[in-house]
Amino acid sequence: MTAGRKDLEGALPEAHTTADQMAPTYQGFSRYPKMTSSVLNPPPLSCRSAIVLIAQNAAGRISQDALAELKALANIIQSSIEQIEEVVTANSFTFPSPDSTFSPESEAPRMHPAIRSAGSLITSAAAQLITLVRPAPLTVLDITVQFNVCAALRTAISTHVAEILRDAGPKGKQVLEIAQHTKVHPGKLARVLRLLATNYVFKEVSPDVFANNSLSSVLDTGKPVEELLTKPESRHIGTSGITSLIEHALDVGFKSASYLTETLLDPEFGHACEANKTAFNKAYNVNEDMWSWFERPENRLHLVRFRAVMNGLKNASPADAILEGYDWERLPEGSLVVDVGGGVGSQSLTLAKRYPQLRFLIQDRESVLGDAIHDVLDTVLEKEHALCTRIRPRENSSAKLL
Repeated sequence: MTAGRKDLEGALPEAHTTADQMAPTYQGFSRYPKMTSSVLNPPPLSCRSAIVLIAQNAAGRISQDALAELKALANIIQSSIEQIEEVVTANSFTFPSPDSTFSPESEAPRMHPAIRSAGSLITSAAAQLITLVRPAPLTVLDITVQFNVCAALRTAISTHVAEILRDAGPKGKQVLEIAQHTKVHPGKLARVLRLLATNYVFKEVSPDVFANNSLSSVLDTGKPVEELLTKPESRHIGTSGITSLIEHALDVGFKSASYLTETLLDPEFGHACEANKTAFNKAYNVNEDMWSWFERPENRLHLVRFRAVMNGLKNASPADAILEGYDWERLPEGSLVVDVGGGVGSQSLTLAKRYPQLRFLIQDRESVLGDAIHDVLDTVLEKEHALCTRIRPRENSSAKLL
């Protein structure tokens, strides 16, 4: 799928190579569909690492003159922008504005394979360029305080700001009106939203007046605000699942990650592989694994949200991402693909619709499988309960999705 490190270094393009020429070599770094453990190896380099090597190669390998690397990165960005312009013109696309509202239709141009590839090069090169031009302590400090942005993003989700602003349009709403729905302090909420607007999530139209933009509207579940306030579970039912995915990561994931150091340095937990000896256990001070904790009656909201997460992963990715992860045509007719931890079957369903000659088996916990996609299970998918700590092996499987 991708070149090895030595092969990659030997094939690095020159500084003025176009993005179109570079894309075939590096496009594998820009897509991370659900991987197959038995048939697919992860790429040896991240896209950003590949960009660094491109720029250093163009600058004469690892040059003492960082200006040459800056110019090489600028060339990568410029040629990639030119490729995007060519694709937009050839297909009569309207490239989405950052002030527009997100929708699958509005994102169609950015999902075009050539634009996705060029965009991956631009974002990676831009990130490296920033580290070159900014003082090193400021760069590290900026990385250090990014947790504030994550915390602010979760606050915006929990206070339903995107939904409240849905009908306001580009004029936006005053923070006093936004805050009254959840009765939070308007001054504090304004600071939260201002931090997000500084990071291009929401737009501050005028002092303390905020509006949705393309990034903030991703957080909109499409549900009425009153329904979200009276039925919290509804935000995870009948939606794209993208907001559920983001909220889960910023809640359980974020809290657990904050205990990574304590977990790694713990004499017992640091060397343990058990599912109940993780950073999650330290963060929540519980003895059972995360999945069992989700299944407690008092944690039902966590479980409902997690059921939507897999669907969110699918909808946040290009529609054909899972199809590109492996050459599924290579599998003989009737082959069994085991989807380990497959949730409600979102990814397997995509594959089953494209490759009806294959069979699919979803392995997950009973509490998750109970919500598997009912209208297709009888015809294209099977389901099997499996404990999270021990997945039952299937000797007759041809491939496994992880």
